[in-house]
Amino acid sequence: MITEMEVPERMRMYGNTRWWRIGPCTLAAGLELLGGEQRYHMSIAHPRRLPTWDEIKEAKQVAEREGAIDAARTYVMPFPPRSAWLSIHPFCFHLWELRSDEIACDWATEAAIAPWRTR
Repeated sequence: MITEMEVPERMRMYGNTRWWRIGPCTLAAGLELLGGEQRYHMSIAHPRRLPTWDEIKEAKQVAEREGAIDAARTYVMPFPPRSAWLSIHPFCFHLWELRSDEIACDWATEAAIAPWRTR
């Protein structure tokens, strides 16, 4: 079951973000300021464990369908140095819009060469 939620008061400072409950998971997605630029961002959290691949995939599809993120963009799950960790939730993943055409192009080429790897 997918239900849109009201943005929690403490999270309203993050800009144009919408929130949903997807089963046990919480999804937040929209445009956020990063390094002086607006970028699409989504986070998905589960209350008791890390979200599964299928939960992340479903959350991304919901955010795309609802227009919170751009389906034509490539998203990555960064793993920055510990000093740059942001998450305040122990079971949360963040996906950020990728702005490097080089990396996105490499992935598209690999998918075309080896389509069995994309399923």
